[in-house]
Amino acid sequence: MPTLTKAEALLKMAQAGANLKDADLSGADLSDRILQAADLSGAYLFRAKLPGADLTGANLTGANLAWTDLSGADLSGADLSGADLLGANLTGANLTGANLTGANLTGANLTEANLTEANLTRANLTRASLTGVVGADLTNAILE
Repeated sequence: MPTLTKAEALLKMAQAGANLKDADLSGADLSDRILQAADLSGAYLFRAKLPGADLTGANLTGANLAWTDLSGADLSGADLSGADLLGANLTGANLTGANLTGANLTGANLTEANLTEANLTRANLTRASLTGVVGADLTNAILE
């Protein structure tokens, strides 16, 4: 029976409600995965592929999502406070009710993303693409 590498074992665990706190999933292909309510706090998801993933209610506090593809992902109700989303692709993502307090979205692509009732307090949106964004309250966001 073949032995799974640590990365392969983590990918097998990547499902709804999974505890992947501080996991290294850099470059992982998690396209269309159902990760509802998963604990990905502090996880390293640098350049991971999550298009179409269901991350409803997931805990992504302090996660590194720099240059990650989250296009079309459902992040409604997710906690992304303090997360690093530098250069992330969030085109068409659903961030309804998401907590993005203090998140770094510098250079992120949020084209046509839904940010209705999302908390963007102190979120850094410098050089972010906001074309066609729905419902965003940028009152307390950083837009330098």
